[in-house]
Amino acid sequence: MFLRKHRATLALLAFAAVYLLGALQLGVKARPIPESGFVPSLLGVLLLALCGWELLRPYFRPAKGEAEGEAPVAEGKLSSCAVILLGSVLSFEWLGFPATAAWVTFLSSRLMGLSGWAGPGLLSLGAALAADLIFALGLGVPLPGSLALLLFGVN
Repeated sequence: MFLRKHRATLALLAFAAVYLLGALQLGVKARPIPESGFVPSLLGVLLLALCGWELLRPYFRPAKGEAEGEAPVAEGKLSSCAVILLGSVLSFEWLGFPATAAWVTFLSSRLMGLSGWAGPGLLSLGAALAADLIFALGLGVPLPGSLALLLFGVN
């Protein structure tokens, strides 16, 4: 029963482990300039921690939906989330950071219930551009496809 109930979480846990191993191969040194695997390794650790918490949470306290007998998250949403994550990994090098971050944020916000096109569109563009500028100008780490390179000539 445990495996059937948590198969999506276990699948995401396996994805996070493989993602983290791939990020570690890129290097994670943070000083003086972060290596290309620094941020992906942080994301991998975060995904592992979230999946671990989701698997261990029932032992600490029952979830609100479980206490009332509600179904957890619909499997269609979990499958969509997995496709979004896989698509982002596959398209990152090809599209670059700003475009990948924008479409992942857009699709994720729609999946989480944000309706319309303007709200998710503005959120995704704003978040992607802000993150690109923070990495390129603030941290000195231009990501693949960085718009800051084009706009500000950051090296």
